[in-house]
Amino acid sequence: MKIFKVPIILIALLMAVMAGITIYFWIELDKVIPAPPITNNAVLNEKLNFIKKMNRKNFEVIAIGSSMTANNIHTVPLKEALQPDSYV
Repeated sequence: MKIFKVPIILIALLMAVMAGITIYFWIELDKVIPAPPITNNAVLNEKLNFIKKMNRKNFEVIAIGSSMTANNIHTVPLKEALQPDSYV
């Protein structure tokens, strides 16, 4: 059995290429990869990531919660009371 000796520079180069490919796909597939875990709730993590990606400075979060919260918020009075782009 023959043992191949690979130079350390070749191994480092291969690792750098693999890291570059991984970073490239991480950036390109950002819309597919789930949000990083901020809380134990995956849906809340996605909502927080959505707010972060909007990159807006002036807005208010009205409610964060379950579907019960979403079902009890009436959209029409909110739209009338607030500016259309001032809440998420």
